Amino acid sequence: MESLEKIQIGVQLMAEGFGDILKDIANNIAKTCKKITENLNPILKKKITKKKFCKLLQSYNIQRNEINKIIKDNKRPYNYSFLYEIVNARGN
Repeated sequence: MESLEKIQIGVQLMAEGFGDILKDIANNIAKTCKKITENLNPILKKKITKKKFCKLLQSYNIQRNEINKIIKDNKRPYNYSFLYEIVNARGN
């Protein structure tokens, strides 16, 4: 999510320095990134069960002991955004 927003900002800044044709192309890329971000947000916030969350973590080769540590005192809702954060933090 953050990377798409950074791409959008970068493309908008590039658009200001280019000619009219390239400026239009850069603006269209920026608009597309914004729409993708808006469409992904509801998907990433979709709730999933604890069991499915654990199975998805296992699919990224995270061991059960490690998963148990992650979910032990978790207060956050189980969703794809949380899953994405954990997987990226581990470098998978």
